[in-house]
Amino acid sequence: MRVKSIVIDGFKSYAHRKELADLSPHFNAITGLNGSGKSNIFDAICFVMGITNLKRVRAEDPRELIFRAGTTGVHAARVTIEFVNDDPASAPPGYSCEEYPLITIGRQIKLGGRQQFFFNNNVSLQSKVKRFFESISLNVDNPHFMILQGTVHKLIGMRSQDILSLIEEAVGTKAFDHRRRTAETLIRNKERKMEEIDTNIEAQIRPLLETMRADQEEYNTFMQKREKMEEKARFRVALDYYTHRTQHTEAEAAMEARKADVQNAKTQLQALPRQEEEAARRLLQLQDSLSAPSDAAIALHEEEDELKKAHSRLEGQLCNCTQLKKGLKLLRSGVQAGASGVSLAEERQQVDLQLIEQQSRVRRATERLEELVKQQRRVEAHQAEENGRVRHLEHEYAKAAASLEKAKAVYTPLALKQERKEALEAEISSLKREYQAEYENFQRQVSTATARNYDLDYNRYACPPDTEDKVLGRVGQLITPTDPQHALGLMVGAQNQLLRVVVTDDRVAEAIIRSGLRQRTAFFALDKLQRQPTHFFIDGAKLQTARLIAEQQGGWVHRARDLVTELAYNPSIKAKAVTVEGEVAEPNGLMTGGSTRQLRDVFADLKTYTAQKQPLKALQQRTRALEVEYAALRDTLRQHQHDIQVYKAAEEAAELSKQRYIVAANSVQSGAAELTEQMERERTALAEAREKVEVLQARQRELATQAQTTDLNSFERLEADMEQQAADLSRKTQDTEEDMVQQQSQKLKLAAQVEEVTQQLAAVQARSKQNEERRQRLEKDIDDAQEELTRLAERKVTLDNLVKNGEVELREQSRCLESLRRHVHEAEQRYSWLLEARAAFNQPGGPYDFSDAARTAAILQELRDVEARAAVMSSKLSQKSAILYEERRREYEELVKQRTALGEDKEAIQRCITEIESKKWGALDRMVGVVSSIFGKLFATCLPGATAQLLEERDAANHLSGLSVRVSFNGKPRESLSELSGGQRSLLALCLILAILRVRPAPLYILDEVDAALDPSHTQNIGRMLQLYFPHSQFLLVSLKDGMFNNANVLYHIRNTQGYSEVARIEHKPPSQPTSADSDPQNVASGAEKQGAVTSSA
Repeated sequence: MRVKSIVIDGFKSYAHRKELADLSPHFNAITGLNGSGKSNIFDAICFVMGITNLKRVRAEDPRELIFRAGTTGVHAARVTIEFVNDDPASAPPGYSCEEYPLITIGRQIKLGGRQQFFFNNNVSLQSKVKRFFESISLNVDNPHFMILQGTVHKLIGMRSQDILSLIEEAVGTKAFDHRRRTAETLIRNKERKMEEIDTNIEAQIRPLLETMRADQEEYNTFMQKREKMEEKARFRVALDYYTHRTQHTEAEAAMEARKADVQNAKTQLQALPRQEEEAARRLLQLQDSLSAPSDAAIALHEEEDELKKAHSRLEGQLCNCTQLKKGLKLLRSGVQAGASGVSLAEERQQVDLQLIEQQSRVRRATERLEELVKQQRRVEAHQAEENGRVRHLEHEYAKAAASLEKAKAVYTPLALKQERKEALEAEISSLKREYQAEYENFQRQVSTATARNYDLDYNRYACPPDTEDKVLGRVGQLITPTDPQHALGLMVGAQNQLLRVVVTDDRVAEAIIRSGLRQRTAFFALDKLQRQPTHFFIDGAKLQTARLIAEQQGGWVHRARDLVTELAYNPSIKAKAVTVEGEVAEPNGLMTGGSTRQLRDVFADLKTYTAQKQPLKALQQRTRALEVEYAALRDTLRQHQHDIQVYKAAEEAAELSKQRYIVAANSVQSGAAELTEQMERERTALAEAREKVEVLQARQRELATQAQTTDLNSFERLEADMEQQAADLSRKTQDTEEDMVQQQSQKLKLAAQVEEVTQQLAAVQARSKQNEERRQRLEKDIDDAQEELTRLAERKVTLDNLVKNGEVELREQSRCLESLRRHVHEAEQRYSWLLEARAAFNQPGGPYDFSDAARTAAILQELRDVEARAAVMSSKLSQKSAILYEERRREYEELVKQRTALGEDKEAIQRCITEIESKKWGALDRMVGVVSSIFGKLFATCLPGATAQLLEERDAANHLSGLSVRVSFNGKPRESLSELSGGQRSLLALCLILAILRVRPAPLYILDEVDAALDPSHTQNIGRMLQLYFPHSQFLLVSLKDGMFNNANVLYHIRNTQGYSEVARIEHKPPSQPTSADSDPQNVASGAEKQGAVTSSA
């Protein structure tokens, strides 16, 4: 940001339009003879920047700004400055380089005093122009960028306080002091306003309120009774409405039911003739069907008799066949007896065959047993191998068990910790559920909105885990009055400060606010609190946290009013003081007091709240303790995770080895046992076979002996006789068998006939039974049909009566229903609130609970009593007094609110002043150090061999109270500045001003003949110094010496011709100047930029 050109038209000595065009971005010099109009250029610059004090531009009247006061035809003066906005770093806020590459500011004044400001050739407001120049550090009301000859001479004789004041202006603390004075004036105005409010309350409103209080109390009593009467009247209206509406609903339901009954009866009456006709027809059919089963039953009885006779005859024939079969058996036994003599040889042959078979079995059993013995030997060999494997597995199992025992010795204490960890997990979960239940119970207990506000309502899951530990509670919970009588004074003195939430640091408050805090809450961060040099009414044994909070409140609580006023108004103390009765005295002279009946007892409320929340805190502390223990156990187990894994692996290996050993041992034993069992079975079978062989051999020997002892001849004769008898018996047997075959065939036929007759007999009996059952059913159906006809006749008479009676009842119910509907509609039209309150009717415990008859009767009786008393009181009261009292009471409350708001504004302003005051002194200390460093470098450049520095003067509070200048030549300090020559003092003052300007950069610096008291060598050094230390600044300098403007890039020559100022521009290239490492302008610039950042923050 730099000045490109300055256009002057009609301003002072510039009668016509003159332009200082193409200003150099660095060093511009203006020269000319005395009275040529050089300084008028600077006056024009101040004019366009919005200066209002005409004495600053050497004028007494606005007409003096116009050429020759407008007497020569020039009736207006206009000055325009064109800026080049090409540096984003120095661009004004809101005016980017892309949108505003050129910015033109102008001001015009006409005869008569009418003025106009122009921004980019458009008419603008003066405030906008001034804000623009203030944003680029060109505030004409505080022109630190302008160094005039008088300023340099004035600085030579300045006191230390004045030098400090210059730096304060550069830092910006002067503006703060100005605003502080404005704020203090505002505070005094507010105090006067509060005094006016107090006077108005005491002189006008309070006496009137006292006078009207009795009337208001009587009126309130009347209104209370009236409200009760209205409430109970609403109850009565609601009861009547509910009763009529309920009756209407029940009547509608009953009418609909009756209509349905009548319609149903009519429908049944219409269906009865058809049902009677069907029943009569069915009765005739049943009577016709009853005669058919009788004829069928007679025929079936006759058939049954014939079948029984045939069955008896066939049974006799079967008996004859049975007797013939017995005779045949006798003949066969005789034939067998005759042939028994020849069966001995056959028996011997059978015995021989059985003996051979048993011997074969013995041989096979012996072979199988031998094979099993061989197999047993192989199994024993395999078992020996398996036993070796089992022993190896047993050894592995023992080794794994040893490893397990070794790991178990390390794991046993860890197992107890692991069990404790699992138990803690379960207990913590249970405590959290219990905490949730207690919290819900706490929410139900805390019913009032005020008590609920004591609890911070925010999303605790969105905050860090330790947030609640860092919330210490409300101020009123941490401060407990040693004497309950002091509670009122503390509440009045601290006011809303008691409800602030105390946290350990401001990060906790920020986290709570960002986590959805649902109510407005003020926080106290302990890391931001500072001790104040006052005394406190706090016991010294309290916690440090509570002490810090109490100190922040400030103030004394005393019994005696004179002691309170002494503490408040004594200049050496000036502390806010409160009496036990709640009267407040403040150092500014304000004393307040009055009734405290409406003041809420914050300490009692917080005590109740704390007691209600104590179970929650106990659960929370228990949970936190368990969580700490759980975290410690978890960390310990994590550290020994390797030992736990070793134990688990050893346990798995031992279990696997054990299973392998058991399986191998069981397999060996089971194979041997199975083989042994099989051998036992084979041995048993072999023994049984050998026993049978021995028995057969004995029988064989008996038969051989019997055959040897029998006579062979007798046997032959007997054998011939037996053969003859056998032949006779064979013939008889053959004849008998033939007869038997015939009889058997006949028996089969007879048996078939008997079976057929039996089946026919059973079928006839079944049909006879069916006919009997059918006859009984028909008789029963005939009786039912006759009963149904009788019932239908009776039902017809009943339905006729029901229809007649129902129609009569419907007409009566219709009239009753219309009456109820009319009552309900009238109630809804008259009382519109019934529709909204209808949902609460007859709700248990609600305002319109009609279920309790005793309560309802009592309410109605109270209503009648209240109506009687209200009728008596209404004739005695006037509502005007009540309305007037309400108006005065509202005025009183409004004034009290204004007084409270004024007090809060005053406290806020005082706190703000205190905070900014501390920041001001820090910024001022840093600025003094930077200015002193740059001042020394500039003075050494302008006067080689000499050094200069600023010496600080501080007061008792260690605040800067003044700055003095010390000069040294060749390392020898001067005792006083009076030892310096006039040119050296001027050079010293100029360097100090330029040092201050260096740390408060501006886009343009104006120097007006600052070298007037300097010799040519000093003037040359100043020009070199400006080139060296201000390479990026734009200077506009007025000088009459060649040593100064020879260093300029552009030279403007001003001359006056017959009262008209003329401007001539001369390009000029200044001589190059050597630089040194000690006076590097980049180092100075970086230091200034850093200090500029510090100043901005201040």
